[in-house]
Amino acid sequence: MDNTDIHIVPNTLMIVGLASLGINYFASKICQDALDAGRFPRWKNFLKPYFAVSCFFTVLMLLAVIMSYAMKGSLESSLKAGLRNGIRFYKDTDTPGRCFQKQNIDRLQMEFQCYGRYLVDGVPFSCCNPRSPRPCIQYRLTNNSAHYNYDYQTEELNIYLRGCREALVNYYMGLMNTIGAGVLSVFLLQVKLEKGSC
Repeated sequence: MDNTDIHIVPNTLMIVGLASLGINYFASKICQDALDAGRFPRWKNFLKPYFAVSCFFTVLMLLAVIMSYAMKGSLESSLKAGLRNGIRFYKDTDTPGRCFQKQNIDRLQMEFQCYGRYLVDGVPFSCCNPRSPRPCIQYRLTNNSAHYNYDYQTEELNIYLRGCREALVNYYMGLMNTIGAGVLSVFLLQVKLEKGSC
């Protein structure tokens, strides 16, 4: 991904998740001490600030879920810029910091079964669909006379048809849907428990 504001969402979810662990730890300590009349009075002054912090992080969790759905456009543009930069430096393996660029792009294309929309007439091996009945055509894709019994405009090429940006957006949106449903159910549970403690 490109370095843009899209990192706000996962960072917020991680911070809220870690804060929830701390909040729940203290809640279990308070509940355990509430069973003993001798140890509970020390928590009485702490309950109102604890409740306020708990409400704040519950609302922050809800905002993070809403932001994850609202920032789908930013996710797409960030992935587009990141993939464009990755593909631009695909063969630039001699520059420090980019030595694994080719390997990462190849792994991405094979894992997500996509192609990164390379230059017009050639693709790397990682764009080839191994399930294709004919050998992989990597070079001179648009030259019909370069290959036997081949018409690139009518024949389905033996490279993956789905672009990597589309594949990654689908993957990340699937993650957001799963995590969003989990976070929303935890949010509703916390709201119910907070209302019950009033």
